Amino acid sequence: MSYSFDVKKELLSIVDHSCCRKAELYGFLLFSNTVSDREIRLLTAYPEFRARYLNFLMEAGVKKFELACQGNTAKKYLCRIAHPRDLRSLREHLGGVSFSSPLRIDHSLLEKECCRRAFLRGVFMANGVMVSPEKNCSIEFKTAHHTIGGEFFDFCKEEFELLPGSTVRNGKKLVYFKSWDSIKDFVALIGAKNAVYDLANREIEHSFRSTANRRFNCDNANIQRSVDAASDHRRAIEFLASKQISLPDPLSEIARLRLEYPEDTLSALGQRCDPPISKAGAAHRLKKICALAEEKGGA
Repeated sequence: MSYSFDVKKELLSIVDHSCCRKAELYGFLLFSNTVSDREIRLLTAYPEFRARYLNFLMEAGVKKFELACQGNTAKKYLCRIAHPRDLRSLREHLGGVSFSSPLRIDHSLLEKECCRRAFLRGVFMANGVMVSPEKNCSIEFKTAHHTIGGEFFDFCKEEFELLPGSTVRNGKKLVYFKSWDSIKDFVALIGAKNAVYDLANREIEHSFRSTANRRFNCDNANIQRSVDAASDHRRAIEFLASKQISLPDPLSEIARLRLEYPEDTLSALGQRCDPPISKAGAAHRLKKICALAEEKGGA
């Protein structure tokens, strides 16, 4: 099962007041597979989710459902409502909302904060896709109705001060959350408490791994730079030796030490000098050797 399923399954245990059930159903319908004033199609991969909203629909007075199961391997469960009487009962149950195009959010059902949270939960149950925190954690909502997608974006920002992103992908409006804080805030709002704790723990693990990786990459880069510099030093020293070019004693000493201790750091080389010199002093002497080799025609 997916991470989305695990979070949504937790939400199935939430029992709300009648007003919140209406708001959740409304959110679910607006972001369902097909919604219009002629028919509504609810399509889900999980029978548990269909059962929850069938109960909500029966509360709304819907009496005739066309139920079907699609697909051979990856099954999907369909509920279709097309009878004019049932569509009318449903709209009346939801306070006279319209499902005509262009779809818009009717805020008359969402006056209470608990109902606004329930609305978010319905949208997530119908359309939310949550990528596992083990990958690049995110929540996405995708709809072919650009107006409703834009209004949902504004709803998240204005009602709950969430910070979603928005774009168009393959002709559909996409609203998404990608930062850990915004994802945790959204999941908390819809009532998935266990998921919030899990996300907090995974964020700590992710941060720890990222820090460790950055340090590892930084150390590797520093090591590689040291190796490259040591190689440049040896080439310059060997070139000058091949040309029988003598070096002043301080440079001759550091050249001998570099060849004798190829893996030493500049600090270690400096400490081997007599008398010992600083890292900067060792670097300065080796830099002078490289400059002399370049002046004499070395690569």
